[in-house]
Amino acid sequence: MQQAALQRVANLAAVRTRPDPTARLVGEVALTRSWFDQRHLDAEPHLQDLMWVQYRYMTLLQRTELFAREYVAAYRRAYGRHFDPIKVAMLRPLSTTLAGCSPDEINALAHARAHADALGMPYDIYCDTVMEGHLASDKWQRPPRPNQMYGKLAPPRLRGRPTREEVSARLFGDGWDSRFFAGGRSDDPIRRAALELMCKDVFAAPGRAQRLATYLVERRALTETEGRMLFGNDLVDEAIEFGGVPDGPVLWSSEAPTPSCYGFHKKADSMACQECPVRGGCADLVEAAGRELAATMGSDNPRLARKRQQGADRQRRHRDRRRAENAQRKAVAHGPYAAGDRRAIGSDDLDDFLKDL
Repeated sequence: MQQAALQRVANLAAVRTRPDPTARLVGEVALTRSWFDQRHLDAEPHLQDLMWVQYRYMTLLQRTELFAREYVAAYRRAYGRHFDPIKVAMLRPLSTTLAGCSPDEINALAHARAHADALGMPYDIYCDTVMEGHLASDKWQRPPRPNQMYGKLAPPRLRGRPTREEVSARLFGDGWDSRFFAGGRSDDPIRRAALELMCKDVFAAPGRAQRLATYLVERRALTETEGRMLFGNDLVDEAIEFGGVPDGPVLWSSEAPTPSCYGFHKKADSMACQECPVRGGCADLVEAAGRELAATMGSDNPRLARKRQQGADRQRRHRDRRRAENAQRKAVAHGPYAAGDRRAIGSDDLDDFLKDL
């Protein structure tokens, strides 16, 4: 198991050092398909418009890596609150990298992350709330493991989250993709979704001009021109008077907008994929990743091939056991003391008979 984890870490490092960005993406999709259960891949197109907007430029693997880090941080916070804060620094509930986790842990984290995405939750809020519910309300004696981070109790406990204050604190924050910020593409549906959240936050704030100034000047979420189109001249002038003149556009990534499910389209036509503007490129990426998997692992679906091989091995072992049992029964039935043989069996003969079995 340790050797397999080290191999996963090495494979991911090799992929992420490829100089060509397209080759990096193909390699990452190929690795993801070899690590994740198919159900997690199939769910991606449906989660794209549900997940917290910050994550919509991130790949499936990147989001799961982020969720794993947030899980570890939440685990330590919960342990410090409910048990022993001195031991927090020594806790290691997971490997330091997602690739170093076991296959079961990887897929449990992916399952929990998918639940958070379906609820539109930032991962830190999701992990903190689920853990606190189990420890404070359910009286658990330790923080939950990754495979205990989802279930029927999670949605009710997360109702009303993130709050308006939590949304406001996170929108266009540190660590967000540069494509979100001023100068980003106006035709990008992901950036447009973030701007819609920003508009709701500004109009709901008691001090609209002050809140708009935060986005215009401090966070540089949009240009002055975009602000005037969205909020009108009066509110923008008031915001500039309050916060100052916004700087020019952010030096943002030139990458074309691609959804987080890019490379994981469903083979069966779904509405999410039919209406996607990058469906053709996504299909090409799926094929390229399949070719890389076939070349390196002998199958374009290595997890399915592995499960089939394991099933075939189980059947073979079962047949071997049945043959051995049948041979043993035949030996008893046709041996020197078979049914119908009336000779008395002495103790020495019995020992020899049992040895022959």
